[in-house]
Amino acid sequence: MFNSASRYISVLPQKAFLLLGVLEKYVNAAAMQMGRIERSKQAIDRSESTKEIPALFLDVHFFFSCIGVVDDALGKLATTLSDAQLKKIHERLLLIFNRDIRNAFEHVAGMVVRQGTIHDFFNMGGDVLTFDGKKYPVRKADVAKLRDLYKEVITIIQDDYAMKNAHFA
Repeated sequence: MFNSASRYISVLPQKAFLLLGVLEKYVNAAAMQMGRIERSKQAIDRSESTKEIPALFLDVHFFFSCIGVVDDALGKLATTLSDAQLKKIHERLLLIFNRDIRNAFEHVAGMVVRQGTIHDFFNMGGDVLTFDGKKYPVRKADVAKLRDLYKEVITIIQDDYAMKNAHFA
């Protein structure tokens, strides 16, 4: 769990500080959700019952919601600070996580109405979620990459903002 954003309250403009806090909270939440996803998958593997499947669906849904907030907060932080390094980190985030799935989750009812049917309705197989013929990885390794990207964000904030601020203790 990260708990470092609060150190930069006197270093960053208020909007950037708040965005950094949101980013940190949702990186932590995504990591926690991955733990829940893994536990749900193990429970399903141990049981012949399907009662755990709705929990897995909800865990995956919230995981991708967290990634969506991370995407939004990191993009806005990079823009707010006009920071090219943060923008590159944001671009790397988008190479790891496809933002289409969050949109699909958020607008699934509209998709059903528009299309009349969805042939592949949120299926999990191993570390891959499929929906409407598209595959979306749900891997612990990607959460490790997410955490590494956040560490890079903190390093940039520390080196390029905090260390250049006389009020930073």
